[in-house]
Amino acid sequence: MARRPKTKADQLDLFIADLVDVPVKGERETLSLPFFSLSKGKRSRMTYERNGALVDVSAPAHIGIANIWDSDVLLWCASEIIAARERGRETSPRLSLRPYELLRATGRDTGGGSYDQLLSEDGGALARLKATTVKTNVRGPGGDRTVLFSWLERVQIDRDVAGNVKAVEITLPQWFYDAVMNGTVLTLSPEYFKITSGLERWLYRLVRRHAGNQSHGWTFSMDELHRKSGSSRVLKYFARDMRQIVAANALPEYHLEMIKLQGGPGVHAVRRSLLALDHPAAKAEALGRHKRIPKF
Repeated sequence: MARRPKTKADQLDLFIADLVDVPVKGERETLSLPFFSLSKGKRSRMTYERNGALVDVSAPAHIGIANIWDSDVLLWCASEIIAARERGRETSPRLSLRPYELLRATGRDTGGGSYDQLLSEDGGALARLKATTVKTNVRGPGGDRTVLFSWLERVQIDRDVAGNVKAVEITLPQWFYDAVMNGTVLTLSPEYFKITSGLERWLYRLVRRHAGNQSHGWTFSMDELHRKSGSSRVLKYFARDMRQIVAANALPEYHLEMIKLQGGPGVHAVRRSLLALDHPAAKAEALGRHKRIPKF
């Protein structure tokens, strides 16, 4: 019997992702641009074009594009890769993962329902990441290199005769893996996984990317926030939601304020630890209202 030819995935070394309690890492560009839907509803297309940058995300309508909760899988992968490399281990875009460890690391319940939300072939997180096609020129030299990929190039789930999962292997896109290996990552607060709102999750990622550790923080116009979020909500309702988030001021690590800009309202974000000592929020902690366990 003839042996099947080896595929590209077969030829990659398998990286066993088995480290626990490692710092959460996020790839810079995916933190600040609209690569993921902010809603758990099925959305088949999302496009962003600004200052020469293109992000076009699509998926079959019956599955929908990957959402911001699904992207926790990529955060976990980036965290495992960075931690392993720092320990002198060889890594690869082809990962063997244990669903229990992934669920635990991202703040999920480890009951059967969470496994289904992750592994279901009819609409689980891995299926959406595999079905989502990304077209972008971000990180290309001068914006003249366009790349097309799926968030997961390959997913393999092995089960026993009773249907229990024995092994899960995934292959990351080279675009993402190269960025992680090149160090274009930021450390996120472990409290990130407690945020239940898709818009709040995205806002934390954005301010972590842009405000960072700058003493003066960063200012965003409401129009800019609306564009970068990829939200399907009309601007006035988006702005209302944003004002509510700022009023609650519950993002991990960052203090938020509404400000007036020449062209309209804006949001200013600065790391709480960098606020002036006499600022009322200088020693404030996140308010802790994100209590519900997020789901895929």
